[in-house]
Amino acid sequence: MHQNNEISIYDLWLMFVKRKKLFLLVFITVFILGSVFAIFQPKKYEYSQIIQISTHLNINDAVVPLIASQTAILRINNIFFPTILNSYAQQSAALPTMHITVKDLNAPGHDGGVISLTARGAAMDEKAFKTLFTDIFGQLQKYTNEQLQREKAALTVYLGDLQKQLALQQTAQKNGIQSTIGKRNVDFEIGQAIMVANQASATVKLMHEVSSVKSKLANMQRTHFISDCIRSRHPVGLSKSVVMILSAVVGAILGLFLVFIAEFIACIRTLKQSKDD
Repeated sequence: MHQNNEISIYDLWLMFVKRKKLFLLVFITVFILGSVFAIFQPKKYEYSQIIQISTHLNINDAVVPLIASQTAILRINNIFFPTILNSYAQQSAALPTMHITVKDLNAPGHDGGVISLTARGAAMDEKAFKTLFTDIFGQLQKYTNEQLQREKAALTVYLGDLQKQLALQQTAQKNGIQSTIGKRNVDFEIGQAIMVANQASATVKLMHEVSSVKSKLANMQRTHFISDCIRSRHPVGLSKSVVMILSAVVGAILGLFLVFIAEFIACIRTLKQSKDD
């Protein structure tokens, strides 16, 4: 005999009515828990600060960061931030939970050395996050300043050597010009003219190199803040109303799921009993 195993909407409604107490129990429990969480959860704000990494001129006289932005991000995440948190833990036991995100704010394909520090926390923790950002900036600035000073020292020595060479070259050029005065020998004059021209060309090259090194020294910039630590005007994250709506939806879905599970278990037991009988 053929049995119709299809379940109609009416059958589902009867099943729901039969186990409405279970559904309501689950729904109300989840909704109340979600509402309590929404009401008592502290408001969180986003704190952010933008940093410009030290810059210098590269071999093409283009302004570039002293260290790549990704290198700075890795050092902050893996060295500076853990070290600072460890020092905070040794100084005080009462600290807010601190998690930061370091972002690369540069355009794709162009590293301008601009990064941002962002974190989320309560309004009462604003001072703590400002201190954290300042300490991270201090560590990054110390690291880049050391490299900047080494490069500056090397360029200063190089500039001194170039200026000595330039002085000698200018003196040699002057002597070469004076040696041609009063000479009537054509071959001698041609040789001296060629020598003077070569010396002039070398002098121009040295002057250009001296100017380039001076420009590099003048265009070195230390790591600095582009913006101070700013707190978002409005709280971030899910609002209380959204959390409560989500709680109702999750409670309804979970309640229906448990109703089907309970009905399935009841059917299995009924079938087992019918077989035993």
